[in-house]
Amino acid sequence: MATLREAFAEKNSVSMMRIHSLEFQFRMALLEPDINESNLAQQRSQINKLKEEIDAAVNENLIAVAKVLTPEQRAKMRMALMRLELDPAGF
Repeated sequence: MATLREAFAEKNSVSMMRIHSLEFQFRMALLEPDINESNLAQQRSQINKLKEEIDAAVNENLIAVAKVLTPEQRAKMRMALMRLELDPAGF
């Protein structure tokens, strides 16, 4: 699983940094004396596209992790998730 985590981070770190950079630029553009709505829309479009790509990569990684786990480990994870759904404190 560590290998999967490292591969995911290596593959997606540049996109994640790009998202943070674009979001910062977007917020800075909102503080300009003249707001360029066309530029803001283009930035939002780029951000949304990158977020969709990251979301797809996260889902692929979750599937890969699930394939590595044994049925017993998946059952333990299921129980842990059910506890969290019942009470965020896990009690």
